[in-house]
Amino acid sequence: MQEMWERFQLRGGEAPASGRGRDAEPSRGFFTSAFCRSCGLCCRATEMVLLRKDVERLERLGYRRGDFAVESGGFARLRNVDGYCYFYDKATGLCRVYEHRPLGCRLYPLVFDEVRGVLLDPECPLSSFFAEDCSCLRAALPVLRSVLEALGEEYGVRYDERVFEQSSKKLLSSCRP
Repeated sequence: MQEMWERFQLRGGEAPASGRGRDAEPSRGFFTSAFCRSCGLCCRATEMVLLRKDVERLERLGYRRGDFAVESGGFARLRNVDGYCYFYDKATGLCRVYEHRPLGCRLYPLVFDEVRGVLLDPECPLSSFFAEDCSCLRAALPVLRSVLEALGEEYGVRYDERVFEQSSKKLLSSCRP
């Protein structure tokens, strides 16, 4: 898997299609557009849960956990400052750690809701645009699954595999091949 991931990084393409995506962390993210990089809606009042490897990656950049993360609801989450993510630069409208941002940010607007399952967040202005891109969805789903598994390992959060599978199939059935 590591070798496949290294090839992916060199190509700058889609995430590895095989495996569960456990190590797949594309720096660009899965759902990208020029508008995405400057919209900022997803950075407003964020509740993004941080995985251990997200925290470690950001700390390696020289940031202190206490500055960018808060403990809330039993999770480490991105801290908000003046209503935006700690890393959001209001002057430029860009993320200061975009190439190193948390995995949940890289997957957004793909999210998992305990009741509705896998979905594209309707609050994202481009969710309907991304809903048509099967290749991005197919690449992102294994990584979303790995995030859910990591949440189980790190926080004891369990997800319903059946809900994940059914909602993933429904989402894929409505996109362009």
